[in-house]
Amino acid sequence: MSGPQTCRENSHARTQVITCSTSPFVQGQHDATFPERLFTYNYRLYDRYRRPVASLAVLADDRESWKPTHYGYQLYGCEVGIHFPTVKLLDYARQIEALLEDPNPFALVTAAHLFTRRTRGDPEQRYAAKWQLAKLL
Repeated sequence: MSGPQTCRENSHARTQVITCSTSPFVQGQHDATFPERLFTYNYRLYDRYRRPVASLAVLADDRESWKPTHYGYQLYGCEVGIHFPTVKLLDYARQIEALLEDPNPFALVTAAHLFTRRTRGDPEQRYAAKWQLAKLL
């Protein structure tokens, strides 16, 4: 689900900064429990490091309508939850040429993912897509 978490302390004369980072939460298929899992990982990181945590959902599934952005619940006047930014790789399907020209390595990874989806079941097209990506490396 997520990559390794790290915390690092930088001490200066009058300040102390501790930053925590984690990989984005990547979900490859629709899963109704995903927002709750993201909430759980987020609060566990906070509980462990006692530092603010930012979570990003990266959705690599095929369902255009599924784009969760929050999880939470209310009970007896108490409200607990999280709102998180979501990136849907499918939203970039019409921008493959721009992704291939972008120097950001995540753009190339996104293009590769989209090519994989587009060429499923077509070995010749898949080979051509792989060759196009390999020439960019």
